[in-house]
Amino acid sequence: MPKKLTGAVLYQECLHEDCYRMVIRTEPAFLEQAQPGQFIHLKVNELSGPLLRRPFSIHQVNRAEKTISLLYAVVGQGTRIMAADLPGKKMSLLGPLGTGFPSLDASTHHVILVGGGLGAAPLLFAAERLCQEGKKVEVILGFPSQDRVMLLKDFQQTGAVVSIATDDGSEGFAGYPTTLLEQQLKENRKGVVFACGPHAMLENVASVCGEAGVSAWISMEERMACGIGACLGCMVRIRDDQGGHYEKACKDGPVFKASEVIFDEF
Repeated sequence: MPKKLTGAVLYQECLHEDCYRMVIRTEPAFLEQAQPGQFIHLKVNELSGPLLRRPFSIHQVNRAEKTISLLYAVVGQGTRIMAADLPGKKMSLLGPLGTGFPSLDASTHHVILVGGGLGAAPLLFAAERLCQEGKKVEVILGFPSQDRVMLLKDFQQTGAVVSIATDDGSEGFAGYPTTLLEQQLKENRKGVVFACGPHAMLENVASVCGEAGVSAWISMEERMACGIGACLGCMVRIRDDQGGHYEKACKDGPVFKASEVIFDEF
């Protein structure tokens, strides 16, 4: 069950230009409950605006150090405040929230994780957990260019095999991560795919996996004002026998089965 809890900034690191990783020391009970693909709602500033909490994917959990890590880009008032936070600052967290990536049974040995830009955030936690479970994990990370590449060593340290794709070909595969995924699925149609990134990338993941007959789950990073399913601001249209219905990304997701999402709504 999600709950309101407290934490304190342990440290921050700048991964490149406007992208940061914040490490927060928090309560052990939260760390035990958190699952890959879930998120937290963070109150950025206790004293003044912005008023609404901000949703962040759970990037890493370290039970030994009692910490949770968040990955974020500075894009507005809230994240500018976060980037200036110093060690020791107290934080108000709500979580863990949402439905994460599914647990895989022993018969599933191979998992491909596909992340586009900041969409890599929840996949590191997933890679750590899957590798601990003995799965063969391949990771495909897509970035615009070499100077935006991040998290390569972090994913490699989990035991996963990592491939980089850049739009301009300045590092790794020249092209989109979904093109690299398509090539890999032609060689091996076994296992499942977990993905997070921009809507266009997720739509392509759904298409590529559908054609290959491979199951895929995607994390839909919608705007989540309340985080608990009350405001109805993060609806995702899901396919059913009647044509479709809406579900809440913050509660029913953010992870959905790729074949069930109706992308025409975006």
